[in-house]
Amino acid sequence: MSDTVYSADTIADCQQELAALAKEPRTHFNKREAVAVLFEDIEAALVNHTYSEVAKRLGKSGIDISAGSLKQYMLKLKRERQGSTQKTSGSSKRNRRHSQPKPAVEKSSSNTPPSQTVTKKRVLPEPFDEVKTAY
Repeated sequence: MSDTVYSADTIADCQQELAALAKEPRTHFNKREAVAVLFEDIEAALVNHTYSEVAKRLGKSGIDISAGSLKQYMLKLKRERQGSTQKTSGSSKRNRRHSQPKPAVEKSSSNTPPSQTVTKKRVLPEPFDEVKTAY
């Protein structure tokens, strides 16, 4: 490995160039960075329009992005700006639900014969019953 030696003038020139570069505004962005810069404007547009409509409009302006990617970036940015790192996927909710302790089941006393033990039956809906889901 060769050791290259730089003069003090070269270092000073580099410092000046980097200081000038630091003052210049950024000129190139990837899609996620572009969405981050436009976050408030996109959020305002989403009040009255769909992700698909907003993505098409961004495409006309030169930012080619799918509605799905736009939605993904926006949701991630919202979480970051709110300071929340908690995941909200269905699997996480299911895992939290199943990780909670189950309620204790009363055991029948040993004096009661099995024929007199009260068991609770789970009632399932009949096939013809209307099942409503909450969304």
